[in-house]
Amino acid sequence: MSTKVLSEKTVLTADFFKINEVNLELKDGSKRTYLQGRRDPSISVIPMDKNGDIYLIKEYRYMYKKYLLQTVGGMVEHGLSALDTAKKELQEEAGITATDWLELGKYQAASSILTWETRLFLAKGLSMVKRDLEEAEEISVVKLPLQEAIEKVLTGEINTAAAVTNILWVDKLRQSGKI
Repeated sequence: MSTKVLSEKTVLTADFFKINEVNLELKDGSKRTYLQGRRDPSISVIPMDKNGDIYLIKEYRYMYKKYLLQTVGGMVEHGLSALDTAKKELQEEAGITATDWLELGKYQAASSILTWETRLFLAKGLSMVKRDLEEAEEISVVKLPLQEAIEKVLTGEINTAAAVTNILWVDKLRQSGKI
């Protein structure tokens, strides 16, 4: 017998996530109650220019009390597709538009406490436009050769799960000639 969900109910709803109380019967017959966060789906974008350089953002994250070097990203907005959200976030956060878009795939947070799905997009055919930052956003744009971004991943300077995943994924696809 495998773990069986006996019941699940939402106990908290916020702007971008909800907390569910989940009652389980484990394979040994015992019962447990867990709280599980379910975050809305998100997107990440790596813009790449014709020379193979990528654009990241350096954003102040108050939870960590420091600036983090990361990929453009955001929650899929209600009423918008993942691609339309990616286009909007790239323009707002980085001041970049793109003519060529490729969805590279999606990945999930592998956690029993908090779960969500992220779709990764590669943007090419780039043009610089005016950014449209939200009032609370403190963001600068950083252009790097892809190899330098990989080095920053390997030294831990880039260390958010999404940025690490996204950069290494794009590099592997580039190495295999798929992008």
